[in-house]
Amino acid sequence: MIYLNDQQVRDVLQDAAANQQLLAQAFKDAHQEQAAQLSRQRIEAQGVKLSALAAVIPNQGVAGAKVYTTIQGRFTFVIILFSTDTGAVLAVMDAEEITKKRTAACSVLMAQYFATPVPKKLALLGFGVQGQEHLLQFIQAYDFDEIHIVSSQIDKSRLKALQQQARAELVVMAEAELAVQHADIVVTASRATQPIVAGRWLKAGAFVAAIGSSLPTTRELDDEVIKKASTIIVESKQQAFQEAGDLVLSAHLNPINKTQSVGEVLLNGKEDFKAEGVVLYKAVGVALEDIALAGLAYKNHIKK
Repeated sequence: MIYLNDQQVRDVLQDAAANQQLLAQAFKDAHQEQAAQLSRQRIEAQGVKLSALAAVIPNQGVAGAKVYTTIQGRFTFVIILFSTDTGAVLAVMDAEEITKKRTAACSVLMAQYFATPVPKKLALLGFGVQGQEHLLQFIQAYDFDEIHIVSSQIDKSRLKALQQQARAELVVMAEAELAVQHADIVVTASRATQPIVAGRWLKAGAFVAAIGSSLPTTRELDDEVIKKASTIIVESKQQAFQEAGDLVLSAHLNPINKTQSVGEVLLNGKEDFKAEGVVLYKAVGVALEDIALAGLAYKNHIKK
């Protein structure tokens, strides 16, 4: 058994395309019932939250569990990885890097399916850990003409570092509406509890990746976004309709009727959608993503 810290994980998961390919295969396996996962379980006492989720992916040779604490809004993640061939413990690893990378990789993966082929404008709402990672992976995948960022707190040193990698200027804006209008891709990576994006702001054909909320009582999108969406993509229908406030709080609109899983999309191809429609990818983070990337990190590490 080995231990990998976040820096070691970061070093061995630099190939974004390889990460996306592996995640795509894991979702296909799950949809074909060749892999399985447990939805997140949460417990809490005296303000300390403990969450756990797990997956078994035999075709990738790994199974495992991700466990993390939430204390005063701060997360500490760890993954225990097992071999599906021998049952042995392969590794224990810090999982902040995996959590960042898998979330953004799946957003980019779905954008490549549903966003306009040559997006010109990106709007990013939230510039925390996930917002920064999404910006990094999206500018690696696309050449944008405009990138607008809305956040109450901006890490200026991180913004400068990302600016050096982006072809377009990173413009920090105060108003979400101005940032979102005319955007081809909109990413919400905030800790908002009430909607920060209105459906009336979205242009025809926009792709929205909403990844900030995984609680049934919080949301980043208003009802109009759900109405306007011609297609809604989720990692797991079971988990999304338990955890995603954006969907749970709009249940009266029957969003499940136009919802597909990532596995369905990858196996069957995208459905045709009208040019005026919006495609929404609503992510909450599932075990399949964590364990697949943990397995890749382990394999890449032992090859070094």
